[in-house]
Amino acid sequence: NNECGAATVVTDGINPSAPFGVSGTLFTNVAATNSLNFGGSCVAATQFNKDVFFSYVATCTGTTTFSTCTPAGFTAGTLGDTVLDIYAASACPAGGTALACNDQFCSNRSETSLATTAGVTYFIRVGSFSTTASGTFYLSVRPAGPPNDECATATPLSVGPNAGSTACATPSLGTSCTGFTTPVADVWHTFTPASNCILEVTMTGAGANRVGLYTGVCGTAQTILECDSTSLFDVQTTATAGTTYFVRVGRTGAPGVDTSYSLVVDCTPLASNDECTGAIPVTDGINPAAPLGVAGQTFTNFGATESVGFAATAACAGAGHPGTSDVFFSYTSTIDGPVKVSLCTPPGFPTGTLQDTVLELFDAASCPGGGPALACNDQACNSLSELTFTATFGVTYYLRVSSWDTNNTVEGSFYLTIDPTLNDDCTTAQVVGAGVVHGTTLTSSATLGLPAANCVASGSVPTDVWYAVTPTFNCDLSAVLTGAGNPFFQIFDGTCALLSSKACIGVTGFFDFSVPAFAGTTYFFRVGHANPANAGPFALDISCPPPPSNDLCSSPIQIFDGVNPSAPNGNPSQMFSNIGAFDTFSFGVNTTCQFFGPGTSTGHNSNDVFFTYVASCTSDVRIGLCSPPGFPATAVDGKIEIFEMASCPNGIPFTFACSYTNCVGNTGVTFAAVAGQTYLIRVGSGLFGTEFDFYLTVDPAFCLIMDAPAGPGSIRVRNLSGPPNSVAITVLTVFAGSFPNGPFFGIDPTYTEIILQGQTNSPPFVNFLDAEGNATFGPLLGAPPITIYGVSLALNGVGQLAAISPP
Repeated sequence: NNECGAATVVTDGINPSAPFGVSGTLFTNVAATNSLNFGGSCVAATQFNKDVFFSYVATCTGTTTFSTCTPAGFTAGTLGDTVLDIYAASACPAGGTALACNDQFCSNRSETSLATTAGVTYFIRVGSFSTTASGTFYLSVRPAGPPNDECATATPLSVGPNAGSTACATPSLGTSCTGFTTPVADVWHTFTPASNCILEVTMTGAGANRVGLYTGVCGTAQTILECDSTSLFDVQTTATAGTTYFVRVGRTGAPGVDTSYSLVVDCTPLASNDECTGAIPVTDGINPAAPLGVAGQTFTNFGATESVGFAATAACAGAGHPGTSDVFFSYTSTIDGPVKVSLCTPPGFPTGTLQDTVLELFDAASCPGGGPALACNDQACNSLSELTFTATFGVTYYLRVSSWDTNNTVEGSFYLTIDPTLNDDCTTAQVVGAGVVHGTTLTSSATLGLPAANCVASGSVPTDVWYAVTPTFNCDLSAVLTGAGNPFFQIFDGTCALLSSKACIGVTGFFDFSVPAFAGTTYFFRVGHANPANAGPFALDISCPPPPSNDLCSSPIQIFDGVNPSAPNGNPSQMFSNIGAFDTFSFGVNTTCQFFGPGTSTGHNSNDVFFTYVASCTSDVRIGLCSPPGFPATAVDGKIEIFEMASCPNGIPFTFACSYTNCVGNTGVTFAAVAGQTYLIRVGSGLFGTEFDFYLTVDPAFCLIMDAPAGPGSIRVRNLSGPPNSVAITVLTVFAGSFPNGPFFGIDPTYTEIILQGQTNSPPFVNFLDAEGNATFGPLLGAPPITIYGVSLALNGVGQLAAISPP
């Protein structure tokens, strides 16, 4: 740093080891030369020798002191006679006039001060007074403190956030308290409330880690109200209007890069919920210590005034009642259904001192400004109030509690009870339909004397609530319950006096089931907790979908050869479904297929739907549930049965074929079909209650169809379900042969001869196929009635026999 262009950077504190310095660690001007562009300042040019340069960016706007004096307690450097100049940044490298300079301040060492501006760079020039002497030295930089560095110059605060900084702060002589027992770099603020309030000051930010609250006169005689050095950085007191309070903010240790902080001032009126905008939140149970409440712990309307915009509700309080000394509460519903709000004294609790009340309910749009009440009550239990309203889950409502008093002078204490479990018993079951209903068991009690069920521990006394569902059509009534705390879920039919348990399941957090439900029958859902300590909110998603159109065998959907629906080719986006299908009990047990009746846990065919199929030819036909190649995969776990149509509706147990299908092993069912015969197909779930979307692929074996649609003397032939990209050869004869003893139903040409004929330019009979794949020959007018016999072969692309039809 012999020249200013290579100046060494210094910062606030004792350099070179700022901020606190290290004794014996010093700068030096040994081997330095005299700078050509910088002459003398407060000494002659010949008296400023062996100079070195430093640069400093000011951290504060105010007076900053620069010193080569030996810090207290430090070992002195070897340069005992220094000269010190301060320059503007523009003086480097051309030189210029010094902003400040000093030769002798502490003996022969130098110190000077000047007004600095935060963020501005300054150059510091240190040299020897002697032309020959050189050595080591310290360089201290001490910025002046901020304007509110002392209590006497404290800056005022306002309600809300207030920005501040401890940059350049110095320790104060104010009264010490926790966190300020050692010297702390601190600053001061004041706050004077306009009205009585709970004064709370919260500090955030990296620039401070101590906060104290004082009153009285600045100095050691100040009264400490609270002094906080914990991680909360929060102080508060009950403040009196017109009194000045002092807030002391400080930081311990060296200043960091960030010296800023924020003080958030809150001056809450003593009746904080005097208006709806300051409504106190309440929850299910006895408030203010919900859910169970604490005897004697109450709310109050002390200090409350009459709210503007909320007119008297004559319907529940009498004409002219002003609703005086009112306070507000907010309640966010945890359920969908009736909720009771009560000011009545809970059983076993001491009564409050407010004995004549009015209770009103408002929607969120009424705050602020007021509006008509949704519900209200004056007297329910003596002169205390109570009301019931239908709540919507997640919606916030406002409750207004006021004194029935015309002079606005009656004030006192009270409880506020929220009860969302009016459906606590079967006889008070909440009537619901399909959809999601939110509920809670938090304040419910047990329903005793119920039918035993495997999901409720023997002898337990659970909490429970009830719902009633009455379907308007037959359906699989299902429900999904979500909620923490190991709930249980039970469903009954019958009457409340004589219930019959249909199912009962309990799994942590999530479970569902479905039962066959009949139109017009009422089913009761019971939701509860075997351990009352786990009681709480839940969501119940009830489903009763209309059954598919082919739910009954009397209304089947017809399917055709190929991929159904949209046969023959199918459509990847179109599928059948058994979702919402009702079990067909009339089909009973099929022991041949080892299928069991609906409602059992394994091997049954529940949630069943029906189809019909008219066989296109006499051959084996395979019907599969699994996705065809290239189609989206479906989660099929089902069973398929083939019946005669006469099986509907009584479910004759005989089936042509049946199969369990999960698309991993067996993928379909095959049966011997007769051309023109109609078959009934039943598809259902392989596991109890499972439902799925599916395709139905009908795949007859390779076969030959013959008829005479053009009248006597004509013949039409068609081949079905041959191998892909094959050639079909059909051989016909009027002689009843002995196939397979003869090559082709008694026709004697060899296979080789037939292949050679097919390769000639004029094989015996060749016809183009029509749009349906038929080839028609004739008619031969006047031909006598004869019987034609035939068989078809399918040849692959290299002339190999791929399939042969039934003759």
